[in-house]
Amino acid sequence: MRCARLNTAIDIPAVLSGLQSLTEDLWQAHVHQSIYQGGWQVLPLRCAAGHATAHPVLQSFQLHSDSGQWINLPVLKSQPALMDCLDQFIENDCRLKSARLMRLDAGAHIFPHRDPIGSWQQGEARLHFPIISDNRVAFYVAGEAVPMAVGECWYINAAEEHEVINNSPLSRVHLVLDVMVNQWLQNRLSKVCPLETAAELC
Repeated sequence: MRCARLNTAIDIPAVLSGLQSLTEDLWQAHVHQSIYQGGWQVLPLRCAAGHATAHPVLQSFQLHSDSGQWINLPVLKSQPALMDCLDQFIENDCRLKSARLMRLDAGAHIFPHRDPIGSWQQGEARLHFPIISDNRVAFYVAGEAVPMAVGECWYINAAEEHEVINNSPLSRVHLVLDVMVNQWLQNRLSKVCPLETAAELC
């Protein structure tokens, strides 16, 4: 399974209202500069417990926890709508690892690449919640277009080659979560709404 839409909610108007309080200095330029062109930034919301007081770059990009523990960062206190989204995983015993906002500037291009993360079948999932986007943002997994729309939740197998091209005039913003798959999350997949323009499972 390369990608799938899940039946999981996020309150977009409330999230957008909260994002207005985030200052530019909270965003970190993506460290892997060889895999993109243009602007690509990350804002860490939850990180490995061992990096709770570390530099935001480590909080953003160190996606392994030696202790197996993860912690919400203080910025989440000012973002109740994002916290509500994260809480639905925690309350349903779905182990939530990292949480980040990822922003891709207008005209930017993330080149085809793979990330060192397990797949759904291996018990891991990378989930994308589009918050600000446009139908001119193209997201590909293994060469297949993924029709992500604002307010939806999508699993992508980030170990597969994937690419993003922002052909829109907007800075695209996604909430990106790394979680461990449990029965509750499996049920969200089984209840996915049929797509009119793409297969339910890619």
